[in-house]
Amino acid sequence: MAGVRELVDLTNVSEQMQSDETKKVSYEQVLLEDAEKWKVTLKLEIINWGDYDIKANELSDNYIKNDFANLVKDKADERYVNGVYYIKDGNLKDKTYIYDKVYDKVYKIPVTRISKYKVHSVHELDYQMQGGERIKTKVNYTAIKQNVELKEINGLKYYEPDVSNLAKEVTDMVFYKINASGKPTSTEKLIKASDWINGGKKNQITDDTGTYILYDYANQMWANIRIETSSIITYWTWIPRYAYQISGTTTNIAFIDTQGNKLNGEEGEYTELENFKDNTRKGMWVSKYEPTSKSTTNTTAYSYYIPDMKGLDKENTYLEIYDNNAENFVDEVKLSTITNLSKFSQSNNWFDYYNKRWANIKIVENEIETWWVWIPRYAYNNSGDATDIIFIDTTNKPIDGSNFSTSYTVPEIFKGNEKRGIWVSKYEPTSKPQIYIENIKNVPDVSSLITNANKNKIKVYLEIYNEEKTGFEEQIELTQTTNLQQIAKQKRWYDYTDKAWANVKVVNTQGTSSTSDDIETWWVWIPRYAYNNMNDKTDIVLLDVNNKTPSEKNKPNSYVLPEIFKGNQKKGIWVSKYEPIEK
Repeated sequence: MAGVRELVDLTNVSEQMQSDETKKVSYEQVLLEDAEKWKVTLKLEIINWGDYDIKANELSDNYIKNDFANLVKDKADERYVNGVYYIKDGNLKDKTYIYDKVYDKVYKIPVTRISKYKVHSVHELDYQMQGGERIKTKVNYTAIKQNVELKEINGLKYYEPDVSNLAKEVTDMVFYKINASGKPTSTEKLIKASDWINGGKKNQITDDTGTYILYDYANQMWANIRIETSSIITYWTWIPRYAYQISGTTTNIAFIDTQGNKLNGEEGEYTELENFKDNTRKGMWVSKYEPTSKSTTNTTAYSYYIPDMKGLDKENTYLEIYDNNAENFVDEVKLSTITNLSKFSQSNNWFDYYNKRWANIKIVENEIETWWVWIPRYAYNNSGDATDIIFIDTTNKPIDGSNFSTSYTVPEIFKGNEKRGIWVSKYEPTSKPQIYIENIKNVPDVSSLITNANKNKIKVYLEIYNEEKTGFEEQIELTQTTNLQQIAKQKRWYDYTDKAWANVKVVNTQGTSSTSDDIETWWVWIPRYAYNNMNDKTDIVLLDVNNKTPSEKNKPNSYVLPEIFKGNQKKGIWVSKYEPIEK
């Protein structure tokens, strides 16, 4: 949700700055008939975080079901919810998120389970976990008033930065310290925009720590402001109104006034920039936006480690780009051409763990392709009345800085190390057939699943494939007495020779059919294995705990044991498919 919050804040700031280029989402007002279908939990959050005329003793599920529409409908047009909009973006599923513009709150329409909490928003989760008081404040920023003037600094005339109508509470002018050579450094001094105006709108200030410059366009020092919202900090650069002249390979710039007159006596014909045609704007703000949240996402904040590409052959590794509309990979980018992986990840549809899109890479060696999937470092919780996944840092704390219960378990693959994640093979070379592949001799290790099922109110089901192994046709509840060997022989629980992996489904059983509270998560068994990407083939060999194949042959010398299986006798690992599904 934090990533969506960030997009909303950037769009709101962009609207203030009159900058269409940096808008990230659009809005569509919610019809009341849509809102009536929402869960009571979402309705209650909207009511609780807003200032609605409702008595405390009437705040019951039944009351909300019957009177929600009367409380929230738009008086100007009763077809709609007052001030509530769908958040629309190419990377988000339609009608998944809503934004309450009146109270500046972002909600996810489907319920999210975090441990014992069932919420639709980050602020509700914080309230539920920490208690305290709900702060119900309307968005009520104070618009800055400014008379924008022409300035002449070091012999050059232009319009000073225009911060009029920006929010007084969150807008700062950014002054940069000047070094002994008269050049700006990265040391900042922030002055509230309103204080800057009241102090005479200076372009330079000096105190006992040195001299600081806001702008000096004659010396290529551009004015900058900083706007901080609930989720992001953005920097913006002021471009005074100008026209341009192209002379050969050179582009000349002339600052102009609102009538198009050149302010500094330039000669020749200049063309007014499109942004300044048919208006009287004194200039424009250009965003220097960089996302401030980690380029990455726990079940609430969705932050996780981006894939670690160290040790990969940059010339033979390709990042696979997904297309939401085509629902397939439509492009690939060679790793050697990417200079900044973080920026690439933010601007391309390479992965999105919130929407269950895993980072995929393709490695090509000797015309053989293998595919690999990145699993960020995580912890899981199958206790209490929910099953949940959170992404963690290398100290095993939630990566977004929040405090979660010690009931979360770090998988064995991440214990005793500082791995940010692991690459897992998809096992499918696209050229030569796998020559060593055999079915696993020992059934998946389900001991931890049985322990959890006995201790907690959850049920675990073995998912049985249909005859074609394209889907599941049956499920068998896992109990202490379940005969796994018999099921493996008589049913299609898995068949690794045919790329049908063993799946289990974990369901908490706190809900009822009327409340639809059951939540399920899916897990896949990855047997112990070694791989070979050398010479003229790429292949996988499955192993037992002594690193022998199912037919009790030694692991071939040319095959490499993944890091997750080195120095231990793990039979394999259960890998979460991450996203809890509400039934």
